[in-house]
Amino acid sequence: MLAEDDEVEKRFPGNTYWDKIKRGWMRSILVHEKICKSCAIHLRSHGAIEKEKQRHIRYHPSSIHPFSSARAAYKNTSSFKAISRSLYDGALLIYTASYGVEEPENNYEFMMTTILWFLSKFVQIYLLARVIEFLRAKTSPKMKYSQMVKQLVEFMRHKQLPLYTQKRILTYYEFHFQKSYFRENEIYATISGQLRQEIVMQTCRQLVENVEFFRDLPLNLLVRIVSCLRSEIYLTNDVVVKANSPGNCMYFISTGTVAVYTTSGKEVCHLEDGDHFGEIALVNPEPSRVASVIAVETCELYRLDRKDFIKAIHPYPDLLEKIQKIAADRMEKTNLMEEHYKRDMATKRLY
Repeated sequence: MLAEDDEVEKRFPGNTYWDKIKRGWMRSILVHEKICKSCAIHLRSHGAIEKEKQRHIRYHPSSIHPFSSARAAYKNTSSFKAISRSLYDGALLIYTASYGVEEPENNYEFMMTTILWFLSKFVQIYLLARVIEFLRAKTSPKMKYSQMVKQLVEFMRHKQLPLYTQKRILTYYEFHFQKSYFRENEIYATISGQLRQEIVMQTCRQLVENVEFFRDLPLNLLVRIVSCLRSEIYLTNDVVVKANSPGNCMYFISTGTVAVYTTSGKEVCHLEDGDHFGEIALVNPEPSRVASVIAVETCELYRLDRKDFIKAIHPYPDLLEKIQKIAADRMEKTNLMEEHYKRDMATKRLY
């Protein structure tokens, strides 16, 4: 089959889906041809061949038997007719692999009938399985993601975006979808509110409970706070929070690492999975951010807005007062640390 494969590759050298289909079709024709030749070898005797031709003519008077000498008339025809004739002959042999009403007369006939019947069923099952596999792959989440990325690449090329921006956009999509496309809003729309609440609680409850002034909150209040969280994705070097800018929300780190900088630009620490920052902005009416936060790597953060937090905790005024007191103490400690750092820097400049 190597020489025949080379011939097929030469005739259909392209790499498109259509060329692949044509190559597969041509190879199936060659397989059918080989089946015909094998059958001819097994039916060696002239009498057996003549008997088979007569039987075929009796049950298929309008067709030419694959072993008939009339096939020679097609050898000098065009390639299209030759291919069509060969395809028809091979398919005819496979799908009529039976002796009809006549019983096989010897072991060779029994063997050939059985082999060809099983072979035809195997080919049918194989082709059906490949078609089903192709249709399933076409609608799979990974295939949809690949199609979406192709559209995205064409869009960025059309907009002539810089290569750096293109890489950031592709990184965002890969991180968000994990190479499997799904519509989160549609999924949530098809399930009950109780199930949506359970999903959110399983995802974010531990993040909220890590916050000092959220500990020991009633379960109902904790559920209301968790349901207000909004997922956001930040890429490497994205500014999440800028020092001295107005603050109206806090963040919980689901995955990734961020760096915290003071207003003077000194790196204070890194925060990782399960950490949080900006909680003072929830209870302080007009806060200014005391530090800048920049993503060290691609991060998924959950944001809790002040208006949503106040709305959720409104039925619990005593808890709100307690949280405000804790936040005020933390704010005072943060300011003292910043003033101490500034004095140290001023002292170092003098000496």
